[in-house]
Amino acid sequence: IFEYDEKTKAFVDERTQLNGTKSDFAPVERDENEKFIYDSTIDLSALEPTVACHPDPGNRKLAREMTDMKLDRAYIGSCTGGKTSDFLAFAEVVRGQEVR
Repeated sequence: IFEYDEKTKAFVDERTQLNGTKSDFAPVERDENEKFIYDSTIDLSALEPTVACHPDPGNRKLAREMTDMKLDRAYIGSCTGGKTSDFLAFAEVVRGQEVR
């Protein structure tokens, strides 16, 4: 569970404004008496971009391991929670670029 803080609030507010969705909600907070089967802490700054490889999205490699791979086509997708703004943000990143 990620704690809801001011940085998270700013992110949610910005995203909901971009998407035109409602932002009136009550964040879910941890119950101090909760019990978990296990507790794990993930250093999000240590995560690296990954690439889903053929023929199954579960077949992943670190992007930095793919330097010798020639890219001749690409598929851009999103998870169930994907928003139009996600695709617009991607379009800004690749604007003017070509896949050869």
